[in-house]
Amino acid sequence: MELLKKVEDTIPEIFEQIKENILSEASIFKLPLSEEDLERTIKNQESLITDLLKGYPEFPKKIIERIENFYGKTDIPYIVLEANINLFKVKTLEYLNQEGLDNESIHSIKKFLDKFHNYVAKTFLKKEVSNLSSVQELSMEKYLLYKAHVEFIRSIISSIQTENLSSFPIESHKETKFYKYLHYPESLMVCMNSNLCSYIMDLYISSNRLSLSLYSALSSEDYIEAYRIFQIMSDDIMKLSKLLAELYFITFTDAETMFFKLIEKSELIKKRKYVFLIDIKNMKNLNRLYTTKRVNELLNIIHQELLNLIFSKKDKFLLIRGITANFYMLAVDVSPEEVSKITYEIKKKIEKSYKLNGSYVDINVTITALDIGEYLDLPKEDMLKMLLHLKEIAKKKNDGIYLVTDDEEKKTLRNWMEEKYKKVEFVRTKIDKEEIEVVFQPICDLQTQEIKAVETLARIKENNKLIPAGVFIDILYELNLITRLDEIVLRKITEKKDILKKVSKSIFINLSTESLMDKIFIEKLRDFVSKMREFNVVIELTEQRLLTDYKYIHLIEKEFEHFSIAIDDFGTGYSSLKLVSDFAQKGVLKVLKIDGSLIKEVDTKKYAKRVLKVIASMSKSLEITSVAEFVENENIYEEIKHLEIDLGQGYYFSEPKRAEEIVEVLEKSSLFS
Repeated sequence: MELLKKVEDTIPEIFEQIKENILSEASIFKLPLSEEDLERTIKNQESLITDLLKGYPEFPKKIIERIENFYGKTDIPYIVLEANINLFKVKTLEYLNQEGLDNESIHSIKKFLDKFHNYVAKTFLKKEVSNLSSVQELSMEKYLLYKAHVEFIRSIISSIQTENLSSFPIESHKETKFYKYLHYPESLMVCMNSNLCSYIMDLYISSNRLSLSLYSALSSEDYIEAYRIFQIMSDDIMKLSKLLAELYFITFTDAETMFFKLIEKSELIKKRKYVFLIDIKNMKNLNRLYTTKRVNELLNIIHQELLNLIFSKKDKFLLIRGITANFYMLAVDVSPEEVSKITYEIKKKIEKSYKLNGSYVDINVTITALDIGEYLDLPKEDMLKMLLHLKEIAKKKNDGIYLVTDDEEKKTLRNWMEEKYKKVEFVRTKIDKEEIEVVFQPICDLQTQEIKAVETLARIKENNKLIPAGVFIDILYELNLITRLDEIVLRKITEKKDILKKVSKSIFINLSTESLMDKIFIEKLRDFVSKMREFNVVIELTEQRLLTDYKYIHLIEKEFEHFSIAIDDFGTGYSSLKLVSDFAQKGVLKVLKIDGSLIKEVDTKKYAKRVLKVIASMSKSLEITSVAEFVENENIYEEIKHLEIDLGQGYYFSEPKRAEEIVEVLEKSSLFS
């Protein structure tokens, strides 16, 4: 029996219906084909099936090749073609049944058409599995989870495209690298949130289980079922790929922050943990000699060598490139002996000569490690300070290594921490209780010794003593209390304004950058200016801050009257003379306070005197008042009063005093005791 003769009259009719279906579905599926292209495709499909039926029951190789060629290149989605292949099968079998063909023959023809359908599905499967290659980002494969995921994908692609299932991944999810890696420190840092870790695992388990179903369908050569499974599985694979890529990008864009967040989340890693700080010595000199770019390239080489060193130990070690130090490393579930061993392996690996700009540079390293079991509740900033403290100890040791692993070393660190936090608590309490006093140091005319202004200085009250706030300045910044101190100082000055009028109506105040950036503080500054409108208020800024904070200075210039700027510590090497000139021209910059290190040397070093003459001359030409700081004795005073510097400040005139004390001295004498 020739099957074609039985159905040849109905084939055009069936394909006319197929054509109508595809044309109606074209808009739904947004097919990238014109109507003419679609008609040509349908015609070619009709020709292919007609030739296929001519050979029934044989399935010649040339027909298989035509199926692979035609369906491998078509832009019509499989879902559309499958629906119409099924329509063709149903209509053909209905017609043959109406023609009185026996059941056995109909069943045989159905198997023949199913085989054709199966080849179509196989062709689409082999074509579309290659789409998974898009997730293979080589730059991401240095990361554990992404690498394991890509290896899984590659195995599936290769197995399907080569029709060789020997390399198909058939492990259960708990046997896979991905599952193992998900519990490594690097992976925990990436997912961090326990719900996110669970979501990643759910996606992977789903992909894994579907891959096992896919393997079963491929093994039985049921490509129709295999294609359906693959479509579901590829969605999970793509979701997981995208999620991993985004998480790794976010994590390693700011690896140091995420590293310390992982440490803080003790519930993620419940085993014993050590944190390492690995620091290259003399980085400033290297940057100065070889440029930051070249040194960064060197650090990249060292980073890769360290990664290679711990490559087989990633279940226990996590290494990251740092910002506040060169490298940090986390070690999990290791003994003190292993800590010591890896430390010396790192030292041996790094300490050698590297070629840089055509010459060889010897690199040395400082390494410290800390058992952080007792310090998990510390915020990142305090953990960093602790590690930097340990680094300073390591620098003093011959081998540059300090490991806090035994009880004696831990005790030493605990004592340091207790002392530090006693100071912290002391400062916090004093600020909270506002046990702060302001004192004033006169700024005098160098020729007449008349007081022209006073500089405000904060003191912390302790019993009957006044402790300079500068002693605790670092702690104030650490605790974010510097703005609070500035607020207290402004209020204390306001309380003293009636007494200050008897001394001077020019007041110099040191304000922090943090305060000038704080909107609430600016409101309080506005209130202060209103209350002190009779005074000329001068904000002291260092040279460096003049360069970095000029936008805030502009805001002050526009916002406040009776305000001007003094550059403090002028001559330490940071200034942009153009910026100084610009501010002077605008009338904002009124004072240059010359750095005390120059003043102290004026009676002993000729260069200091020459530099001071230049500064004094520049100040005069810009109509800026010059102030010599640290005028400590008569020799210095006699030297600088002949240099055309306008004002002086220092213990030769007066130590800092309460306003009442200055008034009392003024009433007794024109000089100071």
